[in-house]
Amino acid sequence: LTAAGSFDRVELGETIAVGESGDAGSVVDGDRGGSSGPATDAETTDELPAGWRLADDGDTAVVAGEGVAAATAAAVPAASGAADASGDEADRRIETARIAGRTATGEVDRLAESAIGEAALPRLGGFETVLLVPDADGGPFPSRVPGGVDAFAAGFETAPADLRELDGTAENAYVIRTADDASGTGSGGASPDDDAVERFVRAVDPAEPVETDVSRADGLILVDVTVEAPPELDREAAPDADVRSRFDREEGTVTFEHRGGEAVPADELEVWHDGEDVSDAVLDGGTFEAGDALTVDTGRIGTVTLRWFDAAENAYYTYASERVDREAFSFSYDMDAETLELTYEGERAADPSDLQLVHRGESGARTVGEEFTDDALEPGDEVVVDDVSIGDSVRLEFDVETPPGVGRGSLAHYRASPPHVWIHSRAEE
Repeated sequence: LTAAGSFDRVELGETIAVGESGDAGSVVDGDRGGSSGPATDAETTDELPAGWRLADDGDTAVVAGEGVAAATAAAVPAASGAADASGDEADRRIETARIAGRTATGEVDRLAESAIGEAALPRLGGFETVLLVPDADGGPFPSRVPGGVDAFAAGFETAPADLRELDGTAENAYVIRTADDASGTGSGGASPDDDAVERFVRAVDPAEPVETDVSRADGLILVDVTVEAPPELDREAAPDADVRSRFDREEGTVTFEHRGGEAVPADELEVWHDGEDVSDAVLDGGTFEAGDALTVDTGRIGTVTLRWFDAAENAYYTYASERVDREAFSFSYDMDAETLELTYEGERAADPSDLQLVHRGESGARTVGEEFTDDALEPGDEVVVDDVSIGDSVRLEFDVETPPGVGRGSLAHYRASPPHVWIHSRAEE
């Protein structure tokens, strides 16, 4: 694990080595209990930059310095035939952390010198946390990046780990480099419109955006976002209700049935259908109690969620969620040709406009098969995805907004793998 930033509370354990001209206690400040202060028996080495510190607590080796930290936890697998002694494990763990730290330093420099780094860091340098993604297709949110985006960076006023303590609002910012940016370094393609940019920000931001301002300058999309703390999952606070969901394929509906337990006030229930809050259309006030049922018209393809939400406490709990129709799609993989065929096997036409087909492989993720999701699906319609290697995955996903804490998920999913072989042997009698 490697990370970049400032670190003021890292439990380092016993200091093993420090960089030349470095002090074993100079890299990490703050209250560290027994781990603070210099270690007089620590090795001084030119294999670490000045001011760096390498430590090990028996389970985890950590190297930190110059805004970079790297950690190796548990045992690093030994080479074939090597002894599995605890001393060897510690040596491998420490050496791995040492290498990871030096590599992380070069990675930070590479990110800072990338096109998006040079464009974004002057604008985002004052934020508590900065996320830099120089390759949007291969980054952490490939399926949520709109077409026409090559790279992006985000600055968070409040670190994601501290959002639960956020009182009021915070200001975040995004710098998005488009594929047709004015510098000529983009890969080409139409720039996303403001609606697509806002959907992207809402999907990526770890907080809850409440206001978004989009502007454009020098081939960049600049987004200022006012955010609130995201709701917290709280099962204990939610009414204890047993809710089950049922899909009626003939009618194209999903029904939520309250099968027992506590009643839930209607004003604390939310029903989400295909990215929209449809509570007002489905709920009629009062309470949702044992024996009650709520029905949502989903059609042949849809995603629907029933959840409890307490606005005063900013807490939620999901009672049930359905993505339909999972049984309407099938895959066929040709390992030699590296092609995957996806077929719609529903009995009636369906609207796939809220779906996207995403192929993930070693080179990242890309949206494919637009012809399959752009027009109405008829029984027997199919699409072929090329260059699907062993280990790749192809997912038919919903491309809609979801309430915080509820993943969009996939309607159909295939991971390419070699044929399974079962071998059984027995001794001859």
